[in-house]
Amino acid sequence: MAAADTLPSDTVFLDGELTPQECSRTTTKVFLNLYVGHLPLEHTDLWPGFVAGARVVTYTRKNDGTRERLERLHEIARGS
Repeated sequence: MAAADTLPSDTVFLDGELTPQECSRTTTKVFLNLYVGHLPLEHTDLWPGFVAGARVVTYTRKNDGTRERLERLHEIARGS
């Protein structure tokens, strides 16, 4: 399988290289946790090169409410 087959179908190649806008994708995902409720997070996929399967995924908080719920969830996980 060619590396291009693993990239999103809307990826555009320019002289064999990808621009930052073309090798990443950001969407909002909302997780429901039993202890702290809804956690809206920005989910970003980044394809750093042409290696098949190579991908970096990050989740970042959408707002201060999410930050507070994530901090509370961390406290619960630590047993505080």
